[in-house]
Amino acid sequence: MKTSMKKVLLFAPDWVGFIAGFEKNLRYCGYDVVTVNQNIPPFKYKNRRQKIYNFFRKTFLNDLTYKQKLKEEHLCHHRYQFSTPADVYDYALIVRADMLDINELRLIKQISGKMISYHFDALPRYPEIFERINYFDKFFVFDPADVVKYPQYNLKFITNFYFDYPERNKWRSQSPEYNLFYLGSYESSRIHEILQLQNFLTQNEISHKIELFFDQTKLNKITPDLKNTVTCLTESISIEKHQEYVAKSNVLLDFILPQHTGLSFRVFESIKYEKKLITNNPHIINYDFYTPDNIFILDSNYDALADFLDQPYIPLPASVRKKYSFTNWISNVFKQGAFEKIQREPTKKYALSANL
Repeated sequence: MKTSMKKVLLFAPDWVGFIAGFEKNLRYCGYDVVTVNQNIPPFKYKNRRQKIYNFFRKTFLNDLTYKQKLKEEHLCHHRYQFSTPADVYDYALIVRADMLDINELRLIKQISGKMISYHFDALPRYPEIFERINYFDKFFVFDPADVVKYPQYNLKFITNFYFDYPERNKWRSQSPEYNLFYLGSYESSRIHEILQLQNFLTQNEISHKIELFFDQTKLNKITPDLKNTVTCLTESISIEKHQEYVAKSNVLLDFILPQHTGLSFRVFESIKYEKKLITNNPHIINYDFYTPDNIFILDSNYDALADFLDQPYIPLPASVRKKYSFTNWISNVFKQGAFEKIQREPTKKYALSANL
């Protein structure tokens, strides 16, 4: 896709190397990319006093928030190392705009031809997002229920995607190391289902790798029993390592949050790597790639799960796989070149979920 090197100002959260994936794929698509917050130096204590004070609060008061507060102050101090006010961008692509404050958005709008946001979480989970929507020329959401629920904001629906830039794939030819793989952030609302499935897999001697990421505010949720059951991560892994784990498994796991009807990135990773998927998101049946041969909708139907795991993956048509690639996704978002349309107006089947 030729873009005449249009300039993109990018902001995205750095979860599992997420921002690096956006940056690599935009460049693969021919864009000149400048990334907000890309070159922030690693956090360091300013002096011994801060370090000792943090040790005291953590050890004697069980307070894990002091260091996190210092890190947030460090982040704010180093913001706007991305450009000078004279720089002008064809597009500003802001992923999770709730993570930027209003003044930052105003500055970005001044130096951008088109300002576009993409929100891959349910809007009500981050209420501060609502006062930011009107700063954008277009605001895309991954959850069609939000389009129905908030018609006053003129939201645009688009699915998530998979990154399709060339990657090192030395592990693609290796035999899978485990049948099922899951990586997700710790959320109390879905931990019961995760542990219930993990128990089933263990009892039936089905190999699996389940990893939960805990941010600084949730470290107290890591119990000895949980550590003996799943892998508990306190630092984000690279996107390359995540891709390796996905490629070396047979089946991917996906657990929806109660506030969502939209499809997570794991769904589209299963399309990219041609992996079967187990999910508890019933709305997946509304998409053109759904087939019960490849996708198992988990409820209380554990008796049917073993049969599903024994069946082979059925390849999707190449046109369907290409439709959900980042290359086609960004063409939809920027309206650049030829593309297969993936936006659509949500139908009434989402209205019930939107009103919950």
